[in-house]
Amino acid sequence: MLHLFIELYKQKIGDSIVEIAHIKLVEPPILYAFEIKLYNLVV
Repeated sequence: MLHLFIELYKQKIGDSIVEIAHIKLVEPPILYAFEIKLYNLVV
């Protein structure tokens, strides 16, 4: 299904260089990293 979306997107924008990519979300979440950074700035 993702490949079909990519093909449709390529046609819509008129660009042949569109690649599929993914992000794997794992612990710790990004929000946790920002909370630690903010805590270190305050202390």
